[in-house]
Formats: sequence, C-alpha cells, structure tokens
Amino acid sequence: MITIPWTDEQVAALNGFQRANVFHPFTCEYRSDHNMADGGILVATTGGFVCPYPSCEYTQHWAHELMADPHWIECRGGIYHTMANVKGVSEYDL
Repeated sequence: MITIPWTDEQVAALNGFQRANVFHPFTCEYRSDHNMADGGILVATTGGFVCPYPSCEYTQHWAHELMADPHWIECRGGIYHTMANVKGVSEYDL
C-alpha cells in the first residue's frame, strides 16, 4: 500500500488504472447519492483520490502499490503489469 503525497507520475498511473476496466475502480463512498454517469469513480491527485462530484468532499489517501507503478501496459483487451519492481507477482496474478 502507498499513501500520499503521490508524484505526478504516480497520479497519471493511478488515473490510468482507474479507467482501465480491468478491476473495479475505487469509487466514492457516497456514489449512490450523487447520481453520476461515471459511477463516482475517484480521481487521483497528488493529495489523494477525490470524488469528482462537485459538492462531495470524500477523499482516499491510499492505493495499492501496483496501481501507481507506471509500467503497466494494455495488451489483448486487458491490462498486464510488468511488475519489474514487485517481486513474486506476475502478469497472471492480475
């Protein structure tokens, strides 16, 4: 697990992972109250995940380490992660 603050590179990787449609993305705890088309998918910032709903102040200050690794790539309709820096995990574990 990683916690804030996140680098710009990590933010880009986290937001890409959130939109990759491989795993259920992190979503706002109050998403059922928001009636949002995107389902309340959280947006990564250097200060943590935030809810895109304008008046919501929900935040999340952690993510799974593999989500922030910028080396994941899109392949054959799914996401495989090179996981070069994470021992014991292969693309088949994802």
